[in-house]
Amino acid sequence: MNEAMSNLEVRRLMLVLTNVLTPACVMAVTDCLAGSNVAASFSWLPRLVLPICGALLLATGFLVTGVLARCHFGLVVNGTKLHMVETGKLVLAPLNWLGVTTNFLIITAMSTALGALALCAGLGLGSSSWIAAAVVLVAVLAWLPSSHARANRACQEFSKHWQTADIPVALREEHTRKSLDATSSDISVVVVMAAALFAGLFNALTNLGGIRPTAGTTPPVDTIQSTAPVVLLGFAFVSLFFSCRILVRLRIAFGEHSQRLAALRDETDTNAMRWRAQERTYLLYAIVLVLLTATGIMLGYDRAGPIAGLTVGGLAFVAGLAWYPATLRAARHRRT
Repeated sequence: MNEAMSNLEVRRLMLVLTNVLTPACVMAVTDCLAGSNVAASFSWLPRLVLPICGALLLATGFLVTGVLARCHFGLVVNGTKLHMVETGKLVLAPLNWLGVTTNFLIITAMSTALGALALCAGLGLGSSSWIAAAVVLVAVLAWLPSSHARANRACQEFSKHWQTADIPVALREEHTRKSLDATSSDISVVVVMAAALFAGLFNALTNLGGIRPTAGTTPPVDTIQSTAPVVLLGFAFVSLFFSCRILVRLRIAFGEHSQRLAALRDETDTNAMRWRAQERTYLLYAIVLVLLTATGIMLGYDRAGPIAGLTVGGLAFVAGLAWYPATLRAARHRRT
């Protein structure tokens, strides 16, 4: 139980790291290039700030992915062992591509790919930078399935020494209650970090117009100003979409833990899997949905004008409002 909670806490902190470092690096690039006065001792920085920040995101992204994969490894082994202790059966589950860790990894993979794009573009590789970013994206996404397969192989080996036992009700209740607390913490962190990501990228976008024409960067200033809006807005839109997806998945997990805790207390929680517009998690989800809508409006406006912007934002908002209760309803029906 302690090992599981430790892995969940570290996984949560990795999301914080990614969603703080990514906008910080993007803001560093735009702030540096937009500054009118550069200290003589830092006269070299404007020319190198893009590859430096790109390399930082790339290296950190791979390290964060390694930590996430290791946390997932521990959670798989822990969960498989608990199930075998309770039931006496070894069940090796496949990777859940809708799971929380998987969605965390997708956000991390996009940040790492953004770093590869910035690094290669800053080194003058031109269109090859997009290929490098795609390769990095695939490599990061492939890490978790590999770790999951290793965890299942480890479970097969460890299961020879695992025993079946009756777990006291008090210990089951404590485990479920801690799982509830961990899920609640995850929900809060996802919302706050989504807002931090949006704020940082939005701040960087407002500084693009102030980049000095004489900044002497690679790629040229006009290329940065024409490409950065769609890259940053697209990155923010996809990241916020997966943040919404994480929140929906966490809400389902919260309901499942609530029902399990009620059953351990010989009670029935009839509201655990029912949607209510005023529930706290839905209101938190709505905050991220508003940010997603705003990003969709800006992205559509940048690509095709105001009508496209309002269309993209409106569709995202309406779909998001319906997605949460529909998914929760489907999960409730699966459990009945």
